[in-house]
Amino acid sequence: MNKKKIAIIGAGASGLVSCKSALENGLEPTVFEMGSKVGGLWSEDPNIRKVWDDMQTNVSKYSVCFSDFPHYKSYSDDEIFPNNKSVYKYFNDYSKEFDLFKYIKFNTSVTKVTREYNSINLSNSNNNSSKNNENNESFKWRITINNNNEPEKELFDFLIVSTGVYTKPQELPKLLNDLKSFKGRISYSQEYRNPDRFKEKKVVVLGTSYSGCEIAAEISTVASKCINVGHENMWILKKYLPNKNGNKIPLDILFFNRSASYASEELSMNERWDQRNKAFSNFSPQQDPVKTSNSKVPVHCNKLEECNKDKEIIIKPVYSIVSETYIDLVENDKIKVYSGNGYTIVESLSNGNSLKFQNDLGETYIEEGVDEIILCNGYKLELDFLEQDILKEINYLASDSFQPLILYKNIFPPKTKNLAFISLYRNPFLTECELFSRWATKVFNGKLNYPTNQDIENDIKVQLEKRFQKPRPQLPIMDYIIHCDSIAKEIGCLPDFKELEKSDKELYNIIWSDCFFCSASYRLVGDAIIGAGASGLASCKSALENGLEPTVFEMGSKVGGLWSEDPNIRKVWDDMQTNISKYSVCFSDFPYYKSYSDEEIFPNNKSFNTSVTKVTREYNSNNNNHNNSSNNNNNNNNNNNNNNNNNNNNNNNNNNNNNNNNNENNENNESFKWRITINNNNEPEKELFDFLIVSTGVYTKPQELPKLLNDLKSFKGRISYSQEYRNPDRFKEKKVVVLGTSYSGCEIAAEISNVTSKCINVGHENKWVLKKFLPNSNGKLVPLDFLLFNRARCYYGADMSMDERWDRRNKAYSKYSPSQDLKITPNSKLPVHYNELNNNKKENIKPVFAIISDTYVDQVEKGLIKAYSGNGFEIFESLSDGNSLKFQNDLGETYIEGVDEIILCNGYKLELDFLEQDILKEINYLASDSFQPLILYKNIFPPKTRNLAFISVYRGPFLTECELFSRWATKVFNGKLNYPTNQDIEDDIKVQLEKRIKEPRPQFPILDFIYHCELIAKEIGCLPDFKELEKSDKELYNIIWSDCFFCSASYRLVGDGAKPEIAKSTIINYYNAYKKSLQ
Repeated sequence: MNKKKIAIIGAGASGLVSCKSALENGLEPTVFEMGSKVGGLWSEDPNIRKVWDDMQTNVSKYSVCFSDFPHYKSYSDDEIFPNNKSVYKYFNDYSKEFDLFKYIKFNTSVTKVTREYNSINLSNSNNNSSKNNENNESFKWRITINNNNEPEKELFDFLIVSTGVYTKPQELPKLLNDLKSFKGRISYSQEYRNPDRFKEKKVVVLGTSYSGCEIAAEISTVASKCINVGHENMWILKKYLPNKNGNKIPLDILFFNRSASYASEELSMNERWDQRNKAFSNFSPQQDPVKTSNSKVPVHCNKLEECNKDKEIIIKPVYSIVSETYIDLVENDKIKVYSGNGYTIVESLSNGNSLKFQNDLGETYIEEGVDEIILCNGYKLELDFLEQDILKEINYLASDSFQPLILYKNIFPPKTKNLAFISLYRNPFLTECELFSRWATKVFNGKLNYPTNQDIENDIKVQLEKRFQKPRPQLPIMDYIIHCDSIAKEIGCLPDFKELEKSDKELYNIIWSDCFFCSASYRLVGDAIIGAGASGLASCKSALENGLEPTVFEMGSKVGGLWSEDPNIRKVWDDMQTNISKYSVCFSDFPYYKSYSDEEIFPNNKSFNTSVTKVTREYNSNNNNHNNSSNNNNNNNNNNNNNNNNNNNNNNNNNNNNNNNNNENNENNESFKWRITINNNNEPEKELFDFLIVSTGVYTKPQELPKLLNDLKSFKGRISYSQEYRNPDRFKEKKVVVLGTSYSGCEIAAEISNVTSKCINVGHENKWVLKKFLPNSNGKLVPLDFLLFNRARCYYGADMSMDERWDRRNKAYSKYSPSQDLKITPNSKLPVHYNELNNNKKENIKPVFAIISDTYVDQVEKGLIKAYSGNGFEIFESLSDGNSLKFQNDLGETYIEGVDEIILCNGYKLELDFLEQDILKEINYLASDSFQPLILYKNIFPPKTRNLAFISVYRGPFLTECELFSRWATKVFNGKLNYPTNQDIEDDIKVQLEKRIKEPRPQFPILDFIYHCELIAKEIGCLPDFKELEKSDKELYNIIWSDCFFCSASYRLVGDGAKPEIAKSTIINYYNAYKKSLQ
């Protein structure tokens, strides 16, 4: 399934975070940026930049950052209110951190956007799709761009407009006409860079919003006279304000207060304005005429008591700006202010240098000798590239800089469902930009539903009322925090504050009570993965690719699972190597040559501290006012998502056969979230997650042998487990028994046999022992996985009976290890007894067991290892002297040996004690069964619990399987793929249960690695069409089909997450390295 393409117009704050959110949600973004740099108005491109040299943000660095790229990654420690260069650097660093530059087309202006309707009849679409998403299927967006005057066209599934509202200055045709006799210079604020050219000049600055006041303040230090004219008097707040303890703190930390916002939520509009006027009066007392009778910048406001006496009185909206110096400069007569009561420039007088100012009360003033006028009257949003009916749908009004578009929640159009506008209204903050981007891209990828028609209708009505409200408030968003929390609730990333108060009082106090709002609070909830070994890491990456927000819980301090360098987690010894080559020990899109050395074919083991103690289910409660009640919104859409994706997937898995099954199979996702209790440095805390992946691996604790340990209670020597083994040093000149003839047993025996006085290896089965390099059909020695992982042979053997499979393997292994075949080596010290397939008389051939070791057979042949194996050999008991052990097999043969140490290599058990008992019962958990401890659909999905998956929790998974499982699970969780039907689950669970009770059991639950991978790849939609590949790319086909070469990158050639050029390059590079090694 190819990724859906999304066009994003603009690479400012909204465009960058939209690009990242698109990637997180499995979309393929292209960002069109007309400038040569990122950052929008903060850009360092002089043609795009809208800020002046010394401009600073009017909120602190704690608010000028995204949720997952903290301020300290870019801003300096001593800079609290970043300047324009620092803000640009932050956006540039953010783009580097998340590798966004490769998706941005710079110097590219979008000149036209049109809709291209599908030529195929829409009956092909899924009739069961939600009516709210139907537009997504009917057309794509055609983007016409003009890049260095070379127009081109591209098609996209979705469109995000994130141009910002600061594109062009608001036009004032009447004023410019009234000023036509003015002889001085007229410029716009966006042209202003520094005050140098205004030295000793008389300058009028029109506008008393942020840029007007700050530019006036800056040039007043060099101008002969600076006059500031504006409709409204604003409260002027300094950047640092006193908190309740009298300590001065950044004003945004004071104002962005969750508890205060929620406490004010029920207040009437008059009560809100009154509350703000009283607070601002305390912060700027020289503007309150009651406190300062001769105020030069008075703010006249009605009191709430007056409104209560006369209900017709409405308190005017409160306007404020942020400036450190403006008030002082006014008070010191550096700035002359004509503001409030609608003050404006009326005309220029006939002498060409005099201006007349007038307010709504008819008061007029004339200033003579004006040299320059700077217009700080705001910007207009230009959307000329959109079609007229789209502009009409969104009630586009370019002259309205307050709210130029009327959209559902300021983001979605009422009808066009594959279009979103990010933060196109006056003064959005970065957190709003980010939340809008996350919401839009989750809707586009199908994780969240488009709002209902009724919800849209209701909100559009509210937005239209805002447009016609008189007088209008300063900003369209009344309360920043309430607004952000409401979006977060839609997305499903709003923390449950009541639960947080119980589980983490310190964190709760910070983000709820302590005057501190942090965008990272919207990253507290997401999807849980337990374990940071191979499966956990692959699951984490797949979750990110599929738009989920993963948290990985790892009990150790390093990644890698059993290969970890954390000594408390590590399960491998110092000189241990992989038993397959580096060409197989890698993921599909991170080739071996990025990490392993060239000369290392079989890598050694050298190439976080959070234990999960309990996992429970938290069911939704509708009575919790604090609670994020949008869990249903998060999950209700799984059914629709699966329906919408059927057309993409039906060539692989017939997901569209039965929509009722989708409803039935996904219902559990809607009813609860996962509560993870962790013990991190003995500090328990709790978090909530939508989905859970268990990727602990099966190598957690040694398998217990209570009967054997009881039989050995008189043994005086040391007994240890294989996971404790690191090197052979301590076994020098000792007599050692190694119990177990699987990989670790044989390899540990082989290693210590070089230093022991005697090494005895005991095990139930004799296994074929294969060397790491085996001869191919031309007699060349190649890594054994190249020889055994062969697609053509795998498909050829798919229809064979079990007996035929075992017979084929025995004959092949006999050629590779002839010293173990009694027919070839009658006096073999390590014989493998096997029946041959007789066409006249079919026999049940025993499963074939094999391990990999370059030295084991030789050590046995040399007498350095004494092997008691096959026919059920085991340690029977320790004798009364405390140093002698008795060995016995099923035939009654017994042997006695004097022993100093025993190493138990008897396998591991899977520990899932953190899961609830009914979950363990559902998955048929059997800790003692290291072969297949869980019974799951295709070894991954439980039969009933739909938001839970287990990745490679069985004996012997390879990295490619781990990765494919991870991709499958996360695609099901994000709604791209359907959960399997009940019938499919029932049929497969029956097969898995039969495997568990089958005797004799095979060595691994997966009989053919390649065939298994192909089946999963088919489910995911990433299995190449080999017949088509044979026609289109014969060279590549021959490599991955015929030439004994299996490469996991073949699962990146097609489908969702495909990287065909990189995949092909990787496969050819692998193959060339393989051929070179043959030489």
